[in-house]
Amino acid sequence: MRDLSLDRMLLGAGLVYIVLQGVAFAVLPAQPATTAGADEVTAYFGANRDVFGVVLYITALAQVVLLWFLGGLRIFLGRLEGAGHALARVAHASGLMAASMLFATTIVSGALTVRPVSAPGRETMLAVFDMFNFGFGMSGLPLGGLLIAAGLVLLRARAWTWLGWLGVLAGALQLISTLGVVVDGGPLALGGPVENISDVLMLGWIALASVVFWRRSAWERVSALRPEVTA
Repeated sequence: MRDLSLDRMLLGAGLVYIVLQGVAFAVLPAQPATTAGADEVTAYFGANRDVFGVVLYITALAQVVLLWFLGGLRIFLGRLEGAGHALARVAHASGLMAASMLFATTIVSGALTVRPVSAPGRETMLAVFDMFNFGFGMSGLPLGGLLIAAGLVLLRARAWTWLGWLGVLAGALQLISTLGVVVDGGPLALGGPVENISDVLMLGWIALASVVFWRRSAWERVSALRPEVTA
């Protein structure tokens, strides 16, 4: 068996991602409702410009760290799935799409709101607010694809099936939560119970996968299940 130190380190990056996202969520001031008007949104950004900039930076950094985790996950799931690696490829591509969407959302939002010299107008601020919510809301589509594909790999291999079912459940909720971009109220609205629960489950799955798959015993189990796979 080849040296697994780097592969395991990549999976450990998932825990760093969870910490960064947790800090960003904790620091972010309570946002106005998604139906808020231009005056309320402009006042929010004006009062929290510096904090919002920090949140965007941490969030962008978290997406870069997520890429490291995705690399390790791709290797692990590919070895577990065996020939073809179809689902492992889907999971990896979906994760890359999600990280790219969130990174782009933070960059554009920061460029239009953080620097005081830009002084965007009220309507621009409202558009940025909607784009920020829309970008994070729609990221549930690729995140759902990541979680479901990863979960199916585990279920098909009959390995860590509890984590496989959790991935499928979390992924399905991520997909459902994207309906919040077209629903103004109720549990499906952005920032509502469905989105919050789906995000907690998604972060929980990444944390558990990082811990479970980081262990050397997990790689030894994969080698026992798939002795024909060496890379």
